[in-house]
Amino acid sequence: MKKFGLIRTALWFTAAGCLVACGDSASDDVAGGVTDIGNSIAGVVVDGSGKPVEAARVVAYYDSWDRTSIKDSVETVTDAKGAFEVRVAGSASFVLYAERDEDCALMSGFGLGAGDSAKWNMTIGERRTLTSRVLGKTAGYMRVVGSGLQAELEENGTFSMEGLPPGEISLVYVENDSAQARLEFELGDAPDTIALPALEVLEANDTWLGIKDFRFYRDEGFGGIQVHMEEGVEVPPDTVLVTAPANLPEGFTYPVLISTVGIDSANMELLASGKAAPYEVEYWDSEEALLWVGVESEDETLAVLRMNGDVKVVGSDSAEASATADSAGLFGRGLTLAPGQYIDLGSLDPCVGDFTISLWTKWMGPNGEHQILVSQRAYWSDSTSRFQWHYEVNHGVFTVMKSMPNYPEAIVFGDSSIVPIGEWAHLALVSQGGVVTMYVNGEQVGESQEFTPNDLSRPVPLRVGGNEVDTETWNGALDEVRIETVARSAEWVKAAYEAGKSFAE
Repeated sequence: MKKFGLIRTALWFTAAGCLVACGDSASDDVAGGVTDIGNSIAGVVVDGSGKPVEAARVVAYYDSWDRTSIKDSVETVTDAKGAFEVRVAGSASFVLYAERDEDCALMSGFGLGAGDSAKWNMTIGERRTLTSRVLGKTAGYMRVVGSGLQAELEENGTFSMEGLPPGEISLVYVENDSAQARLEFELGDAPDTIALPALEVLEANDTWLGIKDFRFYRDEGFGGIQVHMEEGVEVPPDTVLVTAPANLPEGFTYPVLISTVGIDSANMELLASGKAAPYEVEYWDSEEALLWVGVESEDETLAVLRMNGDVKVVGSDSAEASATADSAGLFGRGLTLAPGQYIDLGSLDPCVGDFTISLWTKWMGPNGEHQILVSQRAYWSDSTSRFQWHYEVNHGVFTVMKSMPNYPEAIVFGDSSIVPIGEWAHLALVSQGGVVTMYVNGEQVGESQEFTPNDLSRPVPLRVGGNEVDTETWNGALDEVRIETVARSAEWVKAAYEAGKSFAE
């Protein structure tokens, strides 16, 4: 596949193994201790734009995955048209390598059929850094066949290898000076640093390493890598690997975006950092899906509004209304309310004890009116209002109030500058033990202050994005509104922001 930098025009050679390149010998067509030089390997070396590379060094290294070092080598250089020809021992396994200046390429045969000639085109490019982990291993090292590249395993099985050429790679796990198992893959258009999912020795064939993510085995590969597996070795089913964010609080749910090409949604298994993980689908189409990984605590969660058709939008006349069409959210669909509209949550009451209210918004800034984030009231009075979190236009501040007659008891967190305008921001209001705190993008704004919602004799409506006043609708898009009956820690709020931040960038 051209996307991985290699084009085979013929597949005729005896090598049961490889095609790569790296070496130190300077002479042309030299084979140290190998005297059976009978098969010819020919091809063209080009750069990333397809231009032939003159005077590129091309080396056939006699090596295979079940060895721990290179046995010998034969090398040549390309002509003015980038063409080369090198003769190799007829029965030897070898890897072909090409380099010019800092660019290089590595090619392995991956056990292709026998013959007496072959023509290979090689596209040289920049080297990469590869990181991964071998499950269940605490010692040993990794080596790349046909090169001097090695990387020691840490006690937890992790390793980091610098200088990996693009092309066809045989990556071998070596323990006690004995090759144990290998992973064979093509490295194409990948990032400078590649974090490969954890490797494990396959139970069905312990001479192979595998990845529990079938996307890497598809013809088009995944993330610039396409794993090769010999016929008869079983590849993983529809299993998708994701990496859980570091230092997540217990019970935390977080979003991940995956490619859905070739995935059967009914049979997909999700592994988060190597462990099976439950998930909820935000949306799923033919190209990608957004998943929420983890399990919501029913004891702590009053409402989670994903804005994917799961909310009831009401107008000021109390009749159900439709929201602004095709509102883009941070996580798929969002919601932009028309003037006079709000999200109706009925008689839900987060104020019985501690609570956390959080949401993502793309605020369009002050508009000359009050703007409601969340209200729990029937009207502004001591007997009909529990509390309201909003932008207060008269003083130009974000505030929490009980009711208008008691404005002196309002809690002010800061002016309009504390919430970005025209970009997605994470807002959270935490009430713990009669003290409220506001956060913007994971950081506290203003001071924590004492505040106790009004204690009413009857239930009043809980609304998001507006209230009974037509002009006080929130001026901006809303997404991922969460209302919880627990006071989340500052670390939790920060984690929620960090988990969604990449979607906002």
